[in-house]
Amino acid sequence: MQGLRSLFLGAAAGLLAVVGAAGAETIDVSNVKSNDVSVIDVEDLEVIESFTAVQAPRGVVVGP
Repeated sequence: MQGLRSLFLGAAAGLLAVVGAAGAETIDVSNVKSNDVSVIDVEDLEVIESFTAVQAPRGVVVGP
């Protein structure tokens, strides 16, 4: 479980470099195997919310 958490935080940190310049406050991460989406606070890199998707969430939609 620790390895998975490290991988998750590493991916979030990588995304932070991309979205940080755009002024994003959160990162939405789709979790295909668990059929949910995690909302991560950019500043703290903490999951602040999760919600269930109807089916394996895939793809990325960028909005303002």
